[in-house]
Amino acid sequence: LSSGLTDLQLAQITKFQNTFISKSPFPRIEILSEFSPRLTHLVVPVGVLPHITKSRTLKYLYTLALGKKWVLSYEWITNSLKKQTILQEEDWEIQGDLVAEGGAKTSRLQSGNGLFSNINFVLKGEFNGELGPRKSELRR
Repeated sequence: LSSGLTDLQLAQITKFQNTFISKSPFPRIEILSEFSPRLTHLVVPVGVLPHITKSRTLKYLYTLALGKKWVLSYEWITNSLKKQTILQEEDWEIQGDLVAEGGAKTSRLQSGNGLFSNINFVLKGEFNGELGPRKSELRR
């Protein structure tokens, strides 16, 4: 799954899939277009600062909330293609965003059933999708 990438970057992810599908120790490399129980990695763009994502998209925040998922810099894709091998994820893990640091690793390593397991939130508003997410997106 990816978030915030350009069409050219998305094409590189498809190239990554096609290049490594037969070389991977995993049974398959699948590009997801939406959240699924099969999600293992989220690829996001970085800004000027290395390993800092430039936007906090809903996919990014949802992946952090799910826990136990890799959130990786898009550079993981390009450098893996250059080296012709799938590089170790640790070196490309997002270290934070423009608001906070450490969320991706903390979320991936946490022991519960998600970053917010056993926590309830009350949200007040219309949530009709005009200025933010729809109610159905927030219920995931």
